[in-house]
Amino acid sequence: MSGSDDSERTPYEVVTVDRQGRVTLPERVREELNVDTTGKVVFDVTDDGTVVVERLPSAEEMCGFAARTGTGTDETRRATELLRERRERERRTRERRTRERRLGLTDE
Repeated sequence: MSGSDDSERTPYEVVTVDRQGRVTLPERVREELNVDTTGKVVFDVTDDGTVVVERLPSAEEMCGFAARTGTGTDETRRATELLRERRERERRTRERRTRERRLGLTDE
């Protein structure tokens, strides 16, 4: 976040789940993820029980994704397949980093 010092940063946020199962993302989290009132987030629970919250790119942001990744319309792979593969790679990377942090193998 801009203008904030990591030493002032709260390590966690507590939210309440309402009767309809909804939660309100704290302002700090919304700012960190760059999510506005129309934005969407994805909750992912890893094998070790860690909950990861990620911003879901809008349709406008995803427009042209296949072109940016070097796959053209002649390719047989659809954009959704590319996205699934990308998200799986990112999930594996997050899980690896979480394991490394827990084992003290990183400087974070």
